[in-house]
Amino acid sequence: MIQKTALRDGVEEEKQELRFTGRILFNPAKMYQFLRNNAPGNLVFVDEFSDLLHTAVPMDVILEHFRVFREVFWLQFQVLTKRAHRLNGLNAAVIKEFGEWPQNVWMGVSVCTQAKGELYKIAALGKTQARIKWVSFEPWLSDPEMALEEACPNLAGLLGESGIAWSVIGGESGSKKESRLMSLEDAQYLFSSSERAGCKLHFKQLGTKLAINLGVLWELGITAQRAGIWNRSRRI
Repeated sequence: MIQKTALRDGVEEEKQELRFTGRILFNPAKMYQFLRNNAPGNLVFVDEFSDLLHTAVPMDVILEHFRVFREVFWLQFQVLTKRAHRLNGLNAAVIKEFGEWPQNVWMGVSVCTQAKGELYKIAALGKTQARIKWVSFEPWLSDPEMALEEACPNLAGLLGESGIAWSVIGGESGSKKESRLMSLEDAQYLFSSSERAGCKLHFKQLGTKLAINLGVLWELGITAQRAGIWNRSRRI
């Protein structure tokens, strides 16, 4: 029998690995604590080890988060979801209750591969009336058989037409054996497409496999920028 220890709501530790248990637990106190936060300008990432738009989360619970977001207007709330199919319903519910999206909510989607089911999330986000829209291309997992540019030659157009303000780009971190590759070609294309679309960029990391391929000494904390790769190869 495997020893399991609960670390946080809905998450267990098994052999030092985090595993989602399938339970969705809501602790209102963690949400309402922001009503006491009076530090202006702070950026709050809402979905750490969670997804506010998970299918098991009722719409009224989601809207209660938005009610808090509106009350604490001096903070910026970043929401990130993998479940873009709920965006249409969320948009309708937000407009019905508030008339418009809160100005301090950044609505984002997680897009990790070039599969059509992933890329459609960008257009789904674009159809909402969110004030700030962003895409997390992280961790980006390249297809070894086809480059992203070939699979989606008009990524810049898709980002621009969808009104995406920010692109977050990064490879997968982890062990040398288990991590998967973000190819240099895909990374460059994500950068160039985002730039052409007028997106602001935030680069998180090369990822273990690309760092090894480029000869970056990741273990010593030498980043792509410090190694000179950032400027030599379109910033990575």
